[in-house]
Formats: sequence, structure tokens, C-alpha cells
Amino acid sequence: MSKRTIEKKILLPFLLVVILPILASGLSSYWTVSNAYQQQMFLATEQTIDSWFSIQERIRGYRDDGRINNDDYEELLGELQVEVGDLQPLTPISAEQEVRPDGWTRLDDTLIGKQHWVYVVTDPFTSIQYEYPIELSVWTEAMQEVQKYTVLVVIIASIIAVQLTIILSHHIAKPIRKLAEFCRSIGEGGTTLPPEHVYQGRRDEIEILGESLKEMIESLEQKNDSLKQMKDFQERLLNGTLLGIYTITLDGQILLKNEKWKRIETSVPTFQDKVDRWLKDPHQESEVQEQWQLESTNGRKDLLVKKVPLEDSEGSIVALLCTVEDITSVKRIETKIETINRLTSLGRLSAQIAHEIRNPLAGMKTTSQVLKKRLTLDEKERQLFNMIETEIDRLNKTITKMLVFSRPREANREIVAFMDVFRESNRLIEQARRSKGISVIERIDPAVTVYIDRDHLKQILLNVLINATKAVDAGGRMEVKAYDNGPYTFVEVTDNGSGITKEDLPKLFDPFFTTDTKGTGLGLAVVQQLVLQNDGEVKVESNPGEGTTFTLIFLRNEGKEVGAENSND
Repeated sequence: MSKRTIEKKILLPFLLVVILPILASGLSSYWTVSNAYQQQMFLATEQTIDSWFSIQERIRGYRDDGRINNDDYEELLGELQVEVGDLQPLTPISAEQEVRPDGWTRLDDTLIGKQHWVYVVTDPFTSIQYEYPIELSVWTEAMQEVQKYTVLVVIIASIIAVQLTIILSHHIAKPIRKLAEFCRSIGEGGTTLPPEHVYQGRRDEIEILGESLKEMIESLEQKNDSLKQMKDFQERLLNGTLLGIYTITLDGQILLKNEKWKRIETSVPTFQDKVDRWLKDPHQESEVQEQWQLESTNGRKDLLVKKVPLEDSEGSIVALLCTVEDITSVKRIETKIETINRLTSLGRLSAQIAHEIRNPLAGMKTTSQVLKKRLTLDEKERQLFNMIETEIDRLNKTITKMLVFSRPREANREIVAFMDVFRESNRLIEQARRSKGISVIERIDPAVTVYIDRDHLKQILLNVLINATKAVDAGGRMEVKAYDNGPYTFVEVTDNGSGITKEDLPKLFDPFFTTDTKGTGLGLAVVQQLVLQNDGEVKVESNPGEGTTFTLIFLRNEGKEVGAENSND
């Protein structure tokens, strides 16, 4: 809409309403004066012709009484020929011409603004008919002279009327245009109240319109505030949920992606690509749920994804709703429960086996010792008895470990200085480490603390350090790191030994599993059991030929279990 359209729509009708009466009045006045001028011309002509006949009759009387002769009479008649209104003189009507009645007769013509009249009169003394033609025009100088003031008044009145109409139309159109611009701004998202000076004090419909718009805007602002609050609440609800939510139309337009989804998308580089491929499946008629295991920036993640088709009112699928839940912690807890159940079953079995074997072993060792004292044995036979006792002692130690594994002591947790416990454990394997020339790099923060059973921590570190010492070749290297990260303490033991194959990693903490021909396979099983008993977590990373890293995670202070939190990375 152009700027002056409203003014034009108001101006043109107003001009017609105002100017047409003025023009009609002026034309009516001009026509009235023109008719009066015509009647005046008719009357003047009639009077002149009557005077002409009277003078002619008087001259004829002078001839009849002898005052003048015929020659003088003709001469006087010739001089008496008069012209009315500077037009042609009276013309006698011949016998051949059409006989017209006396008086004024209008001749047919097609000229606009001009009229041709003829005045027929009969000489009362000679009975000869004369005609006198006359042309009347509304545009004659005489008429213009008579009507000039009327025309001037009409022109002045028209100019004033036009000016007043323009002022009036502007006065009406300006607030309407302002209110229209204000309504346009509302359509573009503005909510500013209309300027009150535009309509206040007018006492007309525009003031009513302005007040109505003001009330409408105030109502809209209240509704907008309510909608904004509802939208903010929905956004907080969507962003606060544990599920990642993603909605996309069939043509690929993204409708929604909450913060949880964005965090998973950022931490798992391949996640969004896999989702996009998954959503392109042509079979979208029903709900589908899958479990994915993907690599993230913080390790492997277990994700539960689900897609649901969204239908319109006609039942046609128009979009897809996809949700994702990070179930890494749930899987970790399930694994812990499974491990605990498996270890518990193995512990019971180990306890039964240990009891069944330990007593016969004690009898066998006693018998061997008695026979060795009573019999006369040579050196070779005595060595055989010593070997029997040595193997019995070795079996007894294995059974003792099995009993420890099957019935671990209850954890008496407290805040322990990690450095102190590490030094105690390190002293116990110092001789074995030195014998192989293994160097140890310590990167331990002295302020690091652990919320754990002190004896359990000592046994955990001892078993891990022994395992690393056995894995490292002569002249190898070990590195021990301990640091705080939030509410947790991380302990990393790294060696540059032979490493562990991918096939052996899942079985590493299984009881009796070992790659050491002299080992029992219970050391790491005990480590895992004691770590779990203290609400901790143990992880292993290894590359064959490069080395292995054991990561132990414990609470710094009393709190929730490690790994029980929901990962938001």
C-alpha cells in the first residue's frame, strides 16, 4: 500500500461532494443570467422595432398631409433603416417564403452555446411581414462581462474547497495511516503500543479504533508473555530430560533438537551420520528401537535409540521423532552385577573346594613329615619328601587365596592418603623389581586421598604392581599416576611390557585365568572384587607389544558409587 492511497481514497470523494455543488450553483447562476440577458435582448429588439414602425408611420403622415414630398419620404425611409444590436436591418418576407406567425422563433442548430432566433413582425400600416434574425451566445463579451464576478466567485470557492478538502483528508488519513503502519509493525512482530497523540482527544471513530488497538496490544502482550513462559517451560523440560530428542520432517527439515541430543552428537562423532542413515529407511510405519555401541571422545558408549513416526490429522506420516538414551552407566552397572553374581558363585564353589582339599593336604603333609623322620632315607629319597611338602605348601597358598577370594573381609572405608599406601605396597615388590632392572616413574600428587578400606587398597596396589612387574622385561619401565578429578581419584599404572591380546582382555578378571605358567589366576580377580566392594571401578587398556594401563577409579570422599552417575558427555 502506497503512502498516499488512503488520502486519495478520502480526497477524491470529498472533492466531488464539495466541488460539484459549487459548479452546479455557478452553472445555474450563469444559466439564469444568460436567460435574463436573452429576455432583455428580445425586449430591446421588440421595442426598437416598434419605435421604428411608429417613426415610419409618423413620416408617412408627413407625406400624406403634404409636409414632405415622395422623394423626401423615400430618403427619410432610407435613413430610418436601423440596425438592432449592430445586426442586419429588417428584411421584408417575400411571398415565396414560408409564412411564420409574428413573434420569436428559434431556428434549429447544432452549435453548443449558440442560439439562432428570428423575430417576425407585421407592419400594422402596410401589412408587410418583416423578419429580424438574431444570434445569442453564452460566451459573448457582454455575457462574460456580466458573469465575470460569478465565475470569479466560483473559482475562488473551488480553490478554497480543494484546500479545505486536502486539509480535511490529511487530518483524517494521517492517524489512519499511522494506525495502519502500527498494525503492519504488529504483523512483523512488534508489540509497542500505538502513539496516543495520534488518536486521543479526537472524539470520533479513530479514537475508538486507537483505544481498541491499544486494548488488543495489551491483550496480545499478556498472551505473548504466557506463551513465552510456556515455551521456556517446555524448553527447560525438553533440555532437562534424560532423553535426547530429535524431530525431522520427511523432506529433511529439522524441527527440534534438544540439548541432550546436541551433547551426544558432539561427544560421539559418528552418531548423527548413523542416525541420518537410519532415518532414511523407507519402512517408517511403526516404532523401531535399537541399541548401538559407538566410540566417543570419552570411550565407548552404549546408546538406546528409538524412532516413532508422527502422523497428521489425516493419518499420513509427516515427520519422525527420534530419541536417544545414554545407557552406558546402566550397562556398566549390569556388568558389575553380573560380575558380582559370577564372583559370588565362584567364591562359594572355591570355598567348598578349598575345604575339601585343605584337610587332606594337612594330613598328607603330616604323614610325609612323620615318614621322613622314621624312615632311613638316602639323599635322593629325602629330596622327594621335601618336594612333596613344598608342593603341599604351594597348594595350601593357592587354597588360602581361594578362601580370601571366596570370603573377602568387609570393607572398613575411610579417607586414606594414597601416597602412604603406595609406598608400603611398593616396598614389598622392590626387590623383585630391582632384580629385573625396572625403573618406576612416580607422578603422584601428595594431596591425593581415597575413600577406601586401607588394607584393601594395599592389596589392590600390590596385585596390580606384581602383575606389571611380571609383564615387563628386564630393563623395562613402569609409571604410576594418581590425581584428583572432581569427586573422584584416578590411579593409573602403566607398563611397557608385552601387552594383552584383544582375545584375552574380556577374560582378564576371570578367576583362574592366567598366561603365567607359575600364576594362580586369582590376583586380578581379587583386585576386581575388592574394587567393587569399595564402590570403585577398574579399567584396562592394552596394545600387544606396547604395554598395558590399569586405571583404578575411587571416590575421594564418602559419596555415591563410581560410575552410577548418568554420563552427559
